[in-house]
Amino acid sequence: MASLGEETTTLAASLYRHLKPLRLSGLTAVQATRLVTDETVRWAKRQGWEVAYEVQGRITRMTENGPKRARLDLVCTRPAQQPAVAIEIDKHGKVWSLQKLLSEVDAGRVALWVRWHGRTKVEVPGTVGLVDIHDTTDYRPPKRTPGPRSNPGSPVVQGHSQARQETLLSTSRQEQLPVLPSPDDIEAARTPAGGFTRAQLAAWGVAWPPPKGWKRQLNDRWHAAQARDT
Repeated sequence: MASLGEETTTLAASLYRHLKPLRLSGLTAVQATRLVTDETVRWAKRQGWEVAYEVQGRITRMTENGPKRARLDLVCTRPAQQPAVAIEIDKHGKVWSLQKLLSEVDAGRVALWVRWHGRTKVEVPGTVGLVDIHDTTDYRPPKRTPGPRSNPGSPVVQGHSQARQETLLSTSRQEQLPVLPSPDDIEAARTPAGGFTRAQLAAWGVAWPPPKGWKRQLNDRWHAAQARDT
């Protein structure tokens, strides 16, 4: 049986071969991350693994709002008592991502770090499988077209602000959701690995990849709905 380090190296090489053909030119950063994530999930499912998204990590860090629990982009559950595979997917090399993965290694999991653009000066130990595809993706974001200049209180700016908020949810309208989950419903829907399935997120109208703040927004909407009903 291969050691954890040997298995990490083997899986990192396999995922690299799968992602290497990707070309990201002309995509926004969000679109590129979505494509890389989708292809990573496709690779994992070909191995026969179950994939969970936005899984709670094992460490926390202090923020201006207090301690914040780590979240892993993907955690793959494997059969036959094999250790789970934790995966982080980044545009650049974030030190926080590496710290999250190292804590998973300490817990006996395989850790893979996918980076699709840019490098980091931080040293990546061999216990973390680095899948660096920035040399092959040909990432060149689309050119920006200048938008109209408006005052912050103008309808144009307010419309853009509302549109940014709505991108937290998928293209289906919020009011068309069959059920608005309560905070308890959200926590109860976690997989055994601690994350959420893509199908469950879609049922709540959450886009993929799940944007930052999606759970807070659902909670805020639920509380607002309760206040209206009282």
